[in-house]
Amino acid sequence: MTSRTARRSVREFVRSVADGEIHPASIPSIVLSARDRNPGPVFTSISRERIEAQVRELEKGGGGRGALRGLPISVKDLMDVAGECTGCGSRRVMESAAPEARDAAFVERWREAGTLLVGKTHLNEHAYGITGENPWLGDCTIPGDPGALTGGSSSGAAASVLEGSSWIGLGTDTGGSLRVPASLCGLVSLRAPGWFGDHRGTRPLAPGFDTLGWIQRWLGDVEFVARAVIHDPVGDLHERGVPTRLGWMTGSLLDGCDPAVLGAFDSLRVRMQQAGLAVDVVPADGLSNAADVFAMLQAREAFGVHQVELASDPESYSAPVRGRLEWGGALGEAELRQAAAERARMVSQLDGLLEGGRVLMLPAAPMTRLLAGADHSRTRRQILTLTTPASLGVYPVLTIPDELLGGRVRVGFQFIAARGAEWRLVELSTRLAEWAAC
Repeated sequence: MTSRTARRSVREFVRSVADGEIHPASIPSIVLSARDRNPGPVFTSISRERIEAQVRELEKGGGGRGALRGLPISVKDLMDVAGECTGCGSRRVMESAAPEARDAAFVERWREAGTLLVGKTHLNEHAYGITGENPWLGDCTIPGDPGALTGGSSSGAAASVLEGSSWIGLGTDTGGSLRVPASLCGLVSLRAPGWFGDHRGTRPLAPGFDTLGWIQRWLGDVEFVARAVIHDPVGDLHERGVPTRLGWMTGSLLDGCDPAVLGAFDSLRVRMQQAGLAVDVVPADGLSNAADVFAMLQAREAFGVHQVELASDPESYSAPVRGRLEWGGALGEAELRQAAAERARMVSQLDGLLEGGRVLMLPAAPMTRLLAGADHSRTRRQILTLTTPASLGVYPVLTIPDELLGGRVRVGFQFIAARGAEWRLVELSTRLAEWAAC
């Protein structure tokens, strides 16, 4: 794949396919040449034959006829794709899985938009992790930087976009699984629970917290992609014409951030204010235990999902995942009631901060790099401190890398909106892309 093709935006790529500049028959080579240049474990399955079969359908006039016609995308291996096995990053599941009869509902939505499914991507085991490590698949590292992990659990989704084999990576986000790899890989992500409520065919981790969304490279593409997949914005809580106020969050929630991350976050606030954007300083005290509350409630839900398999074959789970599941099963009812009450308190606090159309800003990761092969036993808690406030309220979140907002630090920032306000974030993405380009 030429560097020119690799750097094309979503809009440019689909236009080039429509205009004949990129012939559909060349798409498999574009995809696979990008894949071949990156030795890391990005895909759990990828097949030239399957891609070519979709191209032939496209050339015959079949397949989806939407605005993303011909666009290569990847699918996290937690979602069913017709004719392929869903492995969930699990040794037990990968050994026993049979090909699925139909696509997951989320995958169907993207098929209808005309995309080409390149393959199934790497993830943390059962999506129960945040680093991109997997003992059965190998650890997913950043293309071009093999000493650094992508973050997870939508690790392969990010890596596929970064290496250029996909323009969109479909993923899930329970505790930060889209936001963290987007941050560490310098990509954009959108988790959109209000848009994608049908989880049929997507394997659960913690159903009360699981959300769907995607990762992509360019900020200016977000609205184009969203309008291609979401045809009717009716029901969005965003009030048209109401200017978005940005809330720059401060306080103990940021105590675990590296100095480079704090510096980039402060610099972003200054740049925005100098450009005339409305940015309020919002204290975030009272949210610093969100990670602990989330971890308990998530573990209990995940135990419910895996209880039978865990009892029958505990050794098929890696030690970290098995430990979290067993802890979830051992939690007492009094502990869970207290955690639920704390969740309700924090969500009420966040709901108040989001009133009036405000969008809250936080770093999406407390560090700029996760070293491959290092001890990350404490990393999970450190990261979840920043991501779980939005997870507790099941809010939509747009993640934007500092580098696309005029900065120089490899970190992404969360833009958190009220439930149902996905279109507010989409419109904000367009405004910020225009602002950063000035």
